[in-house]
Amino acid sequence: MSKPLRFRDRSAEQKVIDTANAQMEAMFGDLRNAKGRPALAAKSYMPKKRVPSGGGDPRNATDIDSVHRNETAKRPLEAEVIRAVEQLLAVHPRVLWALRMNSGSASYEAKSGKYAPVWFHRWVRAPERVRMSDFYGAIRTPLNSLGLMRDIDPCITQILAIECKRPGWTKPTDQREREQAAFLALVRKHGGIGLFATDPQQVAEALR
Repeated sequence: MSKPLRFRDRSAEQKVIDTANAQMEAMFGDLRNAKGRPALAAKSYMPKKRVPSGGGDPRNATDIDSVHRNETAKRPLEAEVIRAVEQLLAVHPRVLWALRMNSGSASYEAKSGKYAPVWFHRWVRAPERVRMSDFYGAIRTPLNSLGLMRDIDPCITQILAIECKRPGWTKPTDQREREQAAFLALVRKHGGIGLFATDPQQVAEALR
């Protein structure tokens, strides 16, 4: 049995580990378990760095690598916001229908033997350069809630567009996000609800 590789520092070792994990996921798909950790992963053989604490007693030392991993795991990601908003839209009584939109395209092999693109969605018309939001749908709005009719309870349908961002995000900073903001503004301009959301509670407030 061959001996494990040794590295001079953890950063050099981590690059090799990340490359190995990426290659395994490319071959076998998503290898992460329910806790979000790689189910099959390259193993680190670097000794863990410890910071003496508790009066310098090494038995009370702190594993700073473990602390770093825990801090990283606690940072919410955009994907978590998307998942939470999707669950909210699936059960909210005002939502008539909602779609989870994806950008990009795939390809398939045609009868000719050539590969042809298949777009997940494609704009046919827009007044300016815009980009589709993460969620697109329609909501039910009673006219009584708008103060338009008092004796009956008819409803109107409004467009709903939601673009999810990671917690802590504040405003558009690049062309992609500016195009997303332009689409949300277009929805609002024509009577719909369009918003950026970094928390599902923001969506719940907009649907009240």
